[in-house]
Amino acid sequence: MNLRKLEDVLPLIGTAIGGFTIGVIARNGWVDWTGETLVAGVLGLAGGWLAYKAATDHRRATENRNEYIFKAKHLADLHQAENALEECRFLVSSEPEITVSETDIQGLVMAVTGPINDAACFEQPLPSELTQQLEILCRTLTQFKRATAGIYRVAKTNEGMKYNIEDPTSLTLSYVALKGSLAKFNTYLTLAELNKAI
Repeated sequence: MNLRKLEDVLPLIGTAIGGFTIGVIARNGWVDWTGETLVAGVLGLAGGWLAYKAATDHRRATENRNEYIFKAKHLADLHQAENALEECRFLVSSEPEITVSETDIQGLVMAVTGPINDAACFEQPLPSELTQQLEILCRTLTQFKRATAGIYRVAKTNEGMKYNIEDPTSLTLSYVALKGSLAKFNTYLTLAELNKAI
């Protein structure tokens, strides 16, 4: 057992003091058995509350530390993903075919989806609000991936590379949804950092 902080040992100290107090009271006969029972109950509740407080404080501290690690690992990459998504603006089209001058669409899509996938695979527990924002981002990412899977290279022309879009409406909607959720997520992370700095 690792007892580095006072919060970790507080329930243990409370239990020891409570047990000692009950023992002294019982041995000296200062109160009858009903008083002992009431004192034991109160001390038990106090010990339980201290244990609960220590556990929740420890969980909150762990989540805050993980949030800091998450931001250090992924904040810059998620901003780059937002810039890469802006470069994919040409995907918003009502036409089933688009011509793009010498652009690797799948490379651009990977520049967007890769950093978001990495952030979504963060394994440690995060604060609930950050987790909710990340879940929304992941849902819109899944829709975008599904829509971009329906883009096929058709031919090379004088104007550039011609691509066929299986479902232009779905691609447009998923692009707009991902752009909005990614911008909201990045804004949330940045504002949270600024609020902590103030």
